Amino acid sequence: LPIYKKATKIRVQQDLGLNIDPKAILTSYMGRHSSQKGAGLMAKEIRALLDRDPRIQLVVGGEISAGDDQARKLKEVIEALEKDPRYQGRVRGLLRFMDNEDILKVQLASDLFFMPSDYEPSGLMQLEALAAGTSVIAHRVGGLRATLRDFDADPEEGTSFLFDDFSPVALRAAAFR
Repeated sequence: LPIYKKATKIRVQQDLGLNIDPKAILTSYMGRHSSQKGAGLMAKEIRALLDRDPRIQLVVGGEISAGDDQARKLKEVIEALEKDPRYQGRVRGLLRFMDNEDILKVQLASDLFFMPSDYEPSGLMQLEALAAGTSVIAHRVGGLRATLRDFDADPEEGTSFLFDDFSPVALRAAAFR
């Protein structure tokens, strides 16, 4: 998996117009974007994450939920970052329906996968990320709490970086542990 993951990362960077750098920290936030799925939290925090470490690249993919103000804000932030020369080659928005094959390719290429849901009864995206060998940064709720193991709580079997407080500060702290 590590060799395939590395090759997929370079291919995804190339295909999406990101800087081609195997040492970059490729992160992704995929799926249906809505307030429930943490779109507002990500919209508030993306710039701070990118500013904290210039190695970070971010791919945001999936549909923006119609009528959801937080999802609309996420779209606006992504579009602004894509145009900002300071983030050139580091941010890519694929804000449309994506077939599962494309989502899985990005998850496989990613080093970290964001799943900051406000609530999540079950969750499938985190399982797909784990199957691709990608660690998950997630809000410790519902199905996420049930399926992910925090690295701090279980260094031997940990798969994820979990946070309890649904806030930008908690998301940032989890991302940089």
